[in-house]
Amino acid sequence: MESPWSLIRSPWRGLLVAAALILSGTAILHASGYPLLTEALREAGLARVWVGAVQGLWVMFAVHLVLIAGYLLAGALRPAIVEDR
Repeated sequence: MESPWSLIRSPWRGLLVAAALILSGTAILHASGYPLLTEALREAGLARVWVGAVQGLWVMFAVHLVLIAGYLLAGALRPAIVEDR
């Protein structure tokens, strides 16, 4: 059985892991701005429909980044999932 580090030695696997980490970090940074966004939208005096729409898009963008990072990590650690054979 291969150790986790031997899986990352392959250059493309290492790049996939790096991309997953970058996307995860971006999602965390994006999600950390949510309270500031909520406060700014309330102060802007927008209609409730627009406030809810922007908040929903903000959250979905962060979730989207996490999902892509998960798929990249799964592909890096379990290449049989993504191989075309």
